[in-house]
Amino acid sequence: MVYTTPGEVKGFARIKKEDFGYSAEDELDSFISQLITYAEGLISDYTGQTWDSQDVPQAVKYVSLQLCSNILHGILQRKVSPIIQTGDYTVRLVIPEAFTDGLKRLLEPYRTLTVKREGEP
Repeated sequence: MVYTTPGEVKGFARIKKEDFGYSAEDELDSFISQLITYAEGLISDYTGQTWDSQDVPQAVKYVSLQLCSNILHGILQRKVSPIIQTGDYTVRLVIPEAFTDGLKRLLEPYRTLTVKREGEP
């Protein structure tokens, strides 16, 4: 499974190694590769499918790119401002959602559901 690459994610998310405090590009690439693996697992768990790199539908590629970008931007947002004040005495942590309902809707045509009989593991 390879739904996207670190280079594609960096271009899509418009991030640089300096944004994350890395001194070398390969450090950021390694981190993004881990995120890609995580995103691919989420997509596969949600859809019940995996694809070979040549057969990945465009919607799945897009969801993978957007999911990785959402995670990266969430990290940057927490780094810059982990809390916001919502009232005189109310403080709220900023926890953005990465795997949004919109991304899940894009994956709906690719979902396979398994029906189990009562008592089956």
